[in-house]
Amino acid sequence: MNVTVVGGVPELAAAVTSGQAQVACSAPTAIASAVHQGLPFTMIAPGIQYTRDNPGSYLMTTGGSPITQVSQLSGTTVAVNALNTLPHLATMAMLQDSGVDPQSVTFVNMAFPNIGQALETGQVQSGIMQPPYQQDLEAHGGLRLASPYDFVNGGDPFVYTVWFGTRDFAAANPDAVRAVRAAMTEVSEWANDPANADARRAILAEATGQDPSVVSRSTLCTYGTTLTPELLQSQFDLQQRFGTLPGPVNAGDLIAAT
Repeated sequence: MNVTVVGGVPELAAAVTSGQAQVACSAPTAIASAVHQGLPFTMIAPGIQYTRDNPGSYLMTTGGSPITQVSQLSGTTVAVNALNTLPHLATMAMLQDSGVDPQSVTFVNMAFPNIGQALETGQVQSGIMQPPYQQDLEAHGGLRLASPYDFVNGGDPFVYTVWFGTRDFAAANPDAVRAVRAAMTEVSEWANDPANADARRAILAEATGQDPSVVSRSTLCTYGTTLTPELLQSQFDLQQRFGTLPGPVNAGDLIAAT
């Protein structure tokens, strides 16, 4: 097996569509959008999984900010890593469910590493952050307001990255699909074992080039071991709720049957 690193979601889709890669990892919301646009993708195996005790993303503000709860965000500016992605959609759900009109909030697109500085300078009043940037801000007094992902599936687990390929590849290579699923399950079970946390951090530091001291502060994500419609459907419903999908999507239709 050869592993190739590409620059972003469009490049992932292009690699799989062209046959340059047989399997790639992306967000279920991106796959659903691509399928609605006519691309022949199917989901093969789970990636990162939300759990209430390890949500993965937080709405953050600075220490001393007058904003101490989500209901105070009307009229403010919120930073997200990309518009119409799950962090953005989940934040809109959080606002709406907390009595705040999402249209009263200005969302700006900003890379995760830059959000902390934007908060410190007052460019934005809050922002969606993930480890290790979340911990860096907390080390300087930053505060967690809430986790937007708590509002995606009612606090129940869901998978927010998946391994995917084309429907033709999955149909023609059922043994390969089963092998990918088995391998990802084995890796996920290993990664979720607290006994392997130090080894995970060492791998993460080497693979990303991050300073080991930074990685040591990061919360390690939880990985899913199964891929079921129940672990996906709420994200597609959220896309439809906020108009980023033109119609309903049945999660079961997007999972490879092999």
